[in-house]
Amino acid sequence: MTQFRESLSARGERWTASRGARILLIVLFVAAIRSTLISIAKPFWYDELCTVLVSRLPGAPAIWNALRQGADGQPLPYYMIVRFFQRFVPDDHLAARLPSILGLLATVTVTYFILAKRVSQLSALIGASFVLCTILAGYGCEARPYALLLACVSAAVFCWQRIDESMFWALLTAISLAAAVSVHYYAFLVWPAFILAELSVLAARRRLRWAAWLALAAGITPYLFLAPVLLEYRRNFAAHFSSLPSAMQVFYSHDWLFEVSAHWGWSFAVLVTVFLVTARPRAVRLGSQAHSGAGLASLPLEELILILTLLWLPAIAVLVVKLGHGGMTLRYMLPAVLGGALAVGCAIERAPAFWQKLLLLVLVVQFGAPGFSQVKSALTGSLLEQRRSAALEVANIESRAGDPGLPVVIADGLQYLPTLYYAPVDEKTRLFYVADPRAALQFSNAKSDTLDLTYVAQEQASLVQTWNYESFLAAHQRFILVASQDWDFQWLPARLVHDGYTLRFLSGGNGNSIFDVSLAPSHEPPVGMPAAQN
Repeated sequence: MTQFRESLSARGERWTASRGARILLIVLFVAAIRSTLISIAKPFWYDELCTVLVSRLPGAPAIWNALRQGADGQPLPYYMIVRFFQRFVPDDHLAARLPSILGLLATVTVTYFILAKRVSQLSALIGASFVLCTILAGYGCEARPYALLLACVSAAVFCWQRIDESMFWALLTAISLAAAVSVHYYAFLVWPAFILAELSVLAARRRLRWAAWLALAAGITPYLFLAPVLLEYRRNFAAHFSSLPSAMQVFYSHDWLFEVSAHWGWSFAVLVTVFLVTARPRAVRLGSQAHSGAGLASLPLEELILILTLLWLPAIAVLVVKLGHGGMTLRYMLPAVLGGALAVGCAIERAPAFWQKLLLLVLVVQFGAPGFSQVKSALTGSLLEQRRSAALEVANIESRAGDPGLPVVIADGLQYLPTLYYAPVDEKTRLFYVADPRAALQFSNAKSDTLDLTYVAQEQASLVQTWNYESFLAAHQRFILVASQDWDFQWLPARLVHDGYTLRFLSGGNGNSIFDVSLAPSHEPPVGMPAAQN
């Protein structure tokens, strides 16, 4: 009788695991379809086009030289990954974004298996699905390395969680961390989470896990090879980063990461932290020998500390980057999404099964429902409408520019690359960007020279047509200027008026104003443009 009951129990466990795996596959299928369709439909924006242009260079040496000049700010291995997919995937938008799609799917999958070792299959599915309802889902459809970064970090957590079982897991932990560093320089921000977790092992169990410490040390070694580019990039751009760390980022970063407003993200982080720290404190074990799916009782102290440190990574990031005088955007805090997903998976374990199932359904529907519009577009043949509209807008700009013999200068640095990319081949040679880092500091609202320095580097790498301000005006006494409504990174119109040029309004629409520029004794700003800043 006892053997019969044990047999039924074993079958039930296998059935539960099998059911969890099937539901996970459904979630991944929905995520893959939605992300793929969005990746094909959505036009590139500036940051993505930096990835596309650099990865198209002839080979690793050319990419390395372009990065040393400052053409973009990601590590070399990331561009080689994108370059690999560009060789085999015919659609350029999907090819550049496919690494991110795979990174998103890998993050969801690994998050599930991290949680499944400690909580029920249902709770693990909720935590994994939570990833798809954060800002990471958007970066899973972009040609930037953030989704890949999260995949590498989640893989490192998965392997570190099993590090006591075999040295093999220590090796994989080191490889995962090294991969994270190799796709994004700011991956080092996750190291404090692992260090604090290991210090808790040392303090609580009086045990120094040499395998874990060696893995952490080995994982950071790619910086030794990437240092020349990183130091050169810092030397070129550190003086006037476009985004600097601020204490306020600690309070509103969770709103952005978890796509909520009114400080609900920060409130969520506080509440889930308090719950995990106070709920059944005696049940949080000090070892890693806990069995799978035993609820909060199976959560080792070091894993709790790792999860909460990742969740509060924005505070660590702001402090570390501020001390290092570096740049900081909210995108660099994305590993906090993993901390949030793991925290949700652990916290929801104590909820009744009915509410867990309902929450899982809500998360999947919330993520998947918007995908119906992409499926409809694919079925009706209108999936590429956004890309066609982007190309049409460029054609409209050129048609409204008047004299086809005049060069067209795009004043907004964030707009120039998309305009150049979607312009007809025979019109690309007519489009220019005029760079002047000093003028960008003086005449733009952002007071940053990052964009102009990047364009100078991209011109040196033969990626774009960038002219120095004085050189362009010496060669062109008259030209067409396209100005956008966003004046943050747009300094050229104010500089031209300041220097005595006349901007004669030709036409407007779709957020752009087109001017015929010529030298004349006028210092009046054109309609809609702020007065020149001195």
